[in-house]
Amino acid sequence: MYECEISVNYTTLQRCQSWQINEALEHDSKSYFSIVCVEDREHNESIFILQRKIGILGFIVSKTAQGFEWLVQNKPEPGNIFYYQYAPTVQATKCNYEQVHQGSKTLFLEYFLQGKLCVDVCGSEQGSKFLGKFNRNCKIVVDKSKINFPSKNYSWLTSKQIKQLLRKSFVLNTDARSVIVCGSWNWLASDSKLFAEIKNPVIAQALRNSYQVRDKQRIKNAISFLQSCEKQYEYDTIPLKNMRTFKLTPFGIQCIEKRQCKVCYFDIRMEREVSHWQQPLVMDTSIQQSWLIFSIKNSISYFFLQVNYEMGFDNGVEFGPSLQTNVSFTAKDIDVVKNTQTLAQIDQSDEGGRFYQNIMRYTLAYWPHQQHLCSLKNGLWLTAGEIENMTLMKGYLTNELRSLLSLLVSFM
Repeated sequence: MYECEISVNYTTLQRCQSWQINEALEHDSKSYFSIVCVEDREHNESIFILQRKIGILGFIVSKTAQGFEWLVQNKPEPGNIFYYQYAPTVQATKCNYEQVHQGSKTLFLEYFLQGKLCVDVCGSEQGSKFLGKFNRNCKIVVDKSKINFPSKNYSWLTSKQIKQLLRKSFVLNTDARSVIVCGSWNWLASDSKLFAEIKNPVIAQALRNSYQVRDKQRIKNAISFLQSCEKQYEYDTIPLKNMRTFKLTPFGIQCIEKRQCKVCYFDIRMEREVSHWQQPLVMDTSIQQSWLIFSIKNSISYFFLQVNYEMGFDNGVEFGPSLQTNVSFTAKDIDVVKNTQTLAQIDQSDEGGRFYQNIMRYTLAYWPHQQHLCSLKNGLWLTAGEIENMTLMKGYLTNELRSLLSLLVSFM
């Protein structure tokens, strides 16, 4: 990885150039994201990021005699663990690629604005942290010989290398993981059998069978089921100065009860479109956890997708991980986790342009109990193939679930 000197330091709002608190914490240009406080009908307050303009997350992929290669960007973000993580070829908000802040040109952007895309699907961001936020997840196949590297921050990785990195913590960011799992899983497949790295032959064969099974009626039923769960949240955006659960300080927004900073201001220097700037970042000092759990029935693996109700989703609900600590997690869920076998586990920081070192632990796990169909509640069971089909549909699978699916496809 090519890396340059970086500094990320705490600062105050007074020194946070172009940011101010009106009703919300917002940038003078009105084109950047803003931090808002919303109050639901039970008078619970929550901090959200508001940035409804749709950004672009896109991979340029090249087909070679040895298989597919992926053009990755070694991208620094102020909130990333270790700062640098591999990102998609293009990872840009609309204001960045339109150069609203007089930043440098977004490299390779023309492929995703004018090219013939193989994949182009809007995926939601975290519904507990963003209000109505989607980004385009795109893939385009381009002849490798036509790509010129104008920057040391770009390199080609083979599908084999991508799969290896998907099982490492803090290397491939969540945006890259999201794009990778949106369809075209076979681009990662090796010459040998799918899931050949899984040592248990029963599990490996059940996963191969699961990838082949794509019951159209079951997918339709899943969509109908989720639509029946849709929930319209009623909430008001309240002025930050009127918050009761949180308070404004010179250094950010603090949670009164937990005495923790929810939002902090930072002064940042790094090699980006703009090399020096200030901005707020959302913080969470606790490590959250999520699991994608599968079980086997009739030699086919089925994955449990739980219905996630979150205020930030357009329809109030999407399919999420089998279990997730910051959504709903009970004593019975702990018993389920204790009886699973872990196939892969990573820690991964949330998108570092909005969050400061927020960590989620992602686990892909096998549950060897046949009573699975009635033991987990508020969701349904689908095959790997059916889930891949649903990754190409807008607004059905959460950001956290897509990161978990990146662990599954790492065994392709």
